Amino acid sequence: MLVNLITNAIQHTPEKGDVGVRLTQDDQHALISVQNTGGGIASHNIPRIFDRFYRVESDRSRLTGGSGLGLTTEPTS
Repeated sequence: MLVNLITNAIQHTPEKGDVGVRLTQDDQHALISVQNTGGGIASHNIPRIFDRFYRVESDRSRLTGGSGLGLTTEPTS
């Protein structure tokens, strides 16, 4: 999942843009954040970012690249 997030950040960052990965922690938790200077997610797609296998670019498939993992928090079986 982390590789997928970082790869997406790199792919959607313009040339000479920035990608940052940060790890913070406390006694019980670790937080990993990935940020980039890309265009971001269009507002009409934001409600769907946690939909499993949703693809913003509907023409993409496993054959053309990407896994379509989304950011789902639901358990998988």
